Amino acid sequence: KKNFARSKKGQLLSSRVQGILVKNTKSITENLGSLDVTEELQSNISSIVETYLREQELNDENRLRTRWDFFNSFFFAITVVTTIGYGHLSPSTLSGRLFCIVFAIFGIPMTGILLGAIGDRFSRCFLDKVHKVRKRTDKHRVNKLIVLKHALFYLMPWFIVFLILPSIIFKYIEDWTILEGFYYSFITLSTIGFGDYVAGQQSGSWIRVYKVLVVLWIIFGLAYLSMILNFISQGFRSHHLSNVVHSLKRMSAPPLHGRFKSYSRNQV
Repeated sequence: KKNFARSKKGQLLSSRVQGILVKNTKSITENLGSLDVTEELQSNISSIVETYLREQELNDENRLRTRWDFFNSFFFAITVVTTIGYGHLSPSTLSGRLFCIVFAIFGIPMTGILLGAIGDRFSRCFLDKVHKVRKRTDKHRVNKLIVLKHALFYLMPWFIVFLILPSIIFKYIEDWTILEGFYYSFITLSTIGFGDYVAGQQSGSWIRVYKVLVVLWIIFGLAYLSMILNFISQGFRSHHLSNVVHSLKRMSAPPLHGRFKSYSRNQV
């Protein structure tokens, strides 16, 4: 985050300085004529300003090429189709924005199908473990604590793989704290994607492999976390539904005194 924020501040400061120089280059050169300076000094100052502006234009072009190289573009495409949308990269041209819209329209549903298939595989493995536990116990006296213990025993390793372990890795590679790494991991895998933390913003030859690994972590982690959130939502729905059914049964049941009267008539 520190490197990312520092680079953003540097780009903002550079663009502001460049804007000020562009606006004031003409007035600077005109005001130099009214000062008591030699023509040679005036020419040197104007040359320095023009050279700086040319170098800034070249730096902007190089920065743009670096931002939209293959691996950054690949990482951006993943954040689009997974709906994470960090916001650290965005198309700036009309054609790029139109292509991004079309790409998202087709890419998001296809990615949803892929993540659903992976999540379904995770859930099948989990449910198989639960069914095996149920078969080993008495059907009439199923100990829910035993089922819960085996469920946690199955889910905790994946929780460590997709959330805890990446947090530790981000601590050493991204110079984040473990809490910041865990925060980034959850915000990413839940597709919230604030963009205040983005992995892989350093420079270096190793960064390409690192970004590919981050993409793989995002894909499988999204499927895993979506499975967990789906189980939680199903649990809430089933609990709520059972309460509704129980309430309806109580509402539809005849009053106790009415049932007692009908019973008395039948006896008579």
